[in-house]
Amino acid sequence: MACEFAPRANLFHVDIVLAWRVVAAVNDYGSITAAADVLGMAQPIASRRVSMLEESLGVRVMERGGRGSQLTVVGRMLLPEAQRLIAAASAIESTARRALPRPFRIGIPRSWSDPVCARILVEYGSGLPAADLRPDSPSARRSALGEGWLDAAILPAPPDEATWTVPLGVARGEGPAAPLHIDQLRSRRGRRLKVWVSEEDDVAHVRGSLEQRMHANGLAADQLAVIADRPLTLSEVLRFGDYMLCTPGEALDLGLIWRPWAAIEFRRGSPHALCQTAAPRSACSHAEQRYGHGVPGTPERNVSVTRYSSSRDAVDCAREELAAAGLSAALLVRDLATGEEISLDADRRFPAASLVKLPLAAMVLEKIYDGTIDPATTMDIPPQAASSPGPTGSTRFRHEARIAVEDLVTLAVSLSDSAAADALFTLVTPSRVNGWLARADLSEIRVRHRLSDLHTTFMEALGPSHERLAHTLAHRGGEAEGSHPIPQLDHSLANMGTARAFADLLTEVWRPSWMAEAAGKRLREVLHANVHRQRLSPELASDAALWASKTGTLLNLRHEVGVLEDADGHDYVICALSESRIPATTQPAADAALGSAARLLRDALR
Repeated sequence: MACEFAPRANLFHVDIVLAWRVVAAVNDYGSITAAADVLGMAQPIASRRVSMLEESLGVRVMERGGRGSQLTVVGRMLLPEAQRLIAAASAIESTARRALPRPFRIGIPRSWSDPVCARILVEYGSGLPAADLRPDSPSARRSALGEGWLDAAILPAPPDEATWTVPLGVARGEGPAAPLHIDQLRSRRGRRLKVWVSEEDDVAHVRGSLEQRMHANGLAADQLAVIADRPLTLSEVLRFGDYMLCTPGEALDLGLIWRPWAAIEFRRGSPHALCQTAAPRSACSHAEQRYGHGVPGTPERNVSVTRYSSSRDAVDCAREELAAAGLSAALLVRDLATGEEISLDADRRFPAASLVKLPLAAMVLEKIYDGTIDPATTMDIPPQAASSPGPTGSTRFRHEARIAVEDLVTLAVSLSDSAAADALFTLVTPSRVNGWLARADLSEIRVRHRLSDLHTTFMEALGPSHERLAHTLAHRGGEAEGSHPIPQLDHSLANMGTARAFADLLTEVWRPSWMAEAAGKRLREVLHANVHRQRLSPELASDAALWASKTGTLLNLRHEVGVLEDADGHDYVICALSESRIPATTQPAADAALGSAARLLRDALR
């Protein structure tokens, strides 16, 4: 029977594409019910779509039966054309979706504040697509950019690979805004200060480099930590005085005081070309500039009153710290490059104890290098040359020894060997050393007796069981004019000196003007080799700072003078002369306080 084509309805009134989609689905799945499920519509609606199509075409395209549905001969004939129609409609829809404007997706750091993000959105030009800022970690941003989920991303990069960079310093809730020297993080007591690093700076060129410098300056490994919880870390910074590594803009946004690093530089940066699409290049530049500068603001707004508003404040703080440890002291710190200094009672006179080995060694070395004394000349050192042997060197020898003059200088200074020093006094007497000091305008240092006399105090007569009594008498026996029943502590009988005079001597050793350079160089070498480092060294020395010094200890006297050579090229003379009111030989708290006070003045000076 011939099939007549007699349309009864207007084809334009039928959703012909959707109707043919139902027919194609019936051909694939065998029933109108299954086709409706696949297309996500109700079965009656799907059936009605097909009926309207057949009515408008005037021909049946599908046979319905109890076991399902199937296409008629006409339906199978029209199906290829219908499938082309469906494909064309799908292509039109896809093109239309791509033509719709969508936001330009930019991966940004999670640490960006709302004001920063708001300014990025505002500063996008009218000719640019809307911005969709997506905060995430650096690794997640990098992955999303590579997979096409982001159009652009801000990612960390070393300064030499970055298009823009911004300085990284440290910030805390209060304190000075002056540059921070990394060794200032060495705590004097209690909890160690930490530097908290954000995930943006947890990279080799920032965290790795900072970690190396911290280790070189004697800081502990746990003083550098990565921020896991930003609010919690901020509370640690405000509560304990920790530091947060950040940009000036980030510090201002958090209400913290920002400080640059002194003598070193860390920078955060990002390359310019981070777009994975053909979006306008300026779409990234707004974010990059804002990322670098943070919240707009001038550096002047990020300034606070320094904790030590003047050198006087630092001196007063040092005096209080020393007094709390039972010490009365004279301190002087001098910058060898500029001559600037900060001091506490630097002209106060103290019995010098074994600090007189410094001018003794300087004079002997002068005589060696002007040819007056042969450095290879040997001298006999009898056993127990001092009545009470010291802890190291030839004073511990049980048999007679023969030692060259230059080696005696090394023993006298590096090991504080009193027997070696007294052997040198047979070459240059105390009076000749005083004459040498007077010609050098260092008359405030007086050498009146040999070192063996330091070991003949009444402490030896009382014996070890009465050490406390000996120290008590040493502290309480002095009078205002300097007289003392113990000769070694009496200002008219003892070897004497001031912090300023020893600083002048060390200045000449490090920057010779009248002293032979070769003699100064040799004395610097033996001072660098000093083995007695229990006082100032723990606070000052590190892999990034060399400490060359000489100590002096006698009863309640605790001295150390030396030069700190920083890796940044600055050298500082530091002299600490003190007496203790604590009746004890071993005083770790007093030694720690001396070191802490010396570092406090050095920090205030620089």
